[in-house]
Amino acid sequence: MADEKRLNTKMITPEIVCSYPSLHEKGEDLSGRLAYSMAIHISKQDPKAKAQLQQIMANAAVNAWGEKYKTLKGITHFVEDTDTLEDVGDRFKGTLKFSAKSQKRQPGLVYPNRERVPQELIETTFYPGCIVLASVSAYGTDSGGKKTVAFSLNNVMWVRDGEPLGSVSNPDDDFADHFDDSFTLGGPDPFRDPQDPGPAGGQGDLFGGAADPGPEDAGDLFNSGGPF
Repeated sequence: MADEKRLNTKMITPEIVCSYPSLHEKGEDLSGRLAYSMAIHISKQDPKAKAQLQQIMANAAVNAWGEKYKTLKGITHFVEDTDTLEDVGDRFKGTLKFSAKSQKRQPGLVYPNRERVPQELIETTFYPGCIVLASVSAYGTDSGGKKTVAFSLNNVMWVRDGEPLGSVSNPDDDFADHFDDSFTLGGPDPFRDPQDPGPAGGQGDLFGGAADPGPEDAGDLFNSGGPF
């Protein structure tokens, strides 16, 4: 393929929910390899984005194995239909899901005004649930005797805030039935026998000092049954 014109394998996603981002530093994947990464969810109800995804995957196969890829068997990919998966949140139902990674370079991370997101703000800016655009590229690879179409993560643009995924619960809600308004800090120790006067010298440190008060508190793109 070196002497032939390579086909386009890059697409810009529509606005998507940021999911499983490892953008401020490399994270470890299931194979133990470190990479910057993010889960990409493309709505199956977006015909343009769905067609773009299919096209760049087919182009990646042509670039890697030529037009003969259509006759090859066993070409796989990791695009999943979330409607076939268990434990998928409502925000991701009806999507095509895949992971895009960058093992060597940190993706370019920008705001809509072209400014780069400072390194110290990346983790809090690109949190799970914010809305982003992502630039991804498909590529064909031969690994372990298998031909696979995978995705690289090029750049990500923060678009706007969204509802955080996996939000921390409110303690007022969690302990609503257990609060005791009569409780005061510094009250009696609930674990101490009231008849026990304690060690000689009072409640001081074990070595005689004053008491320390302490703190106050994958299918196959080219076979039937795939995600498309």
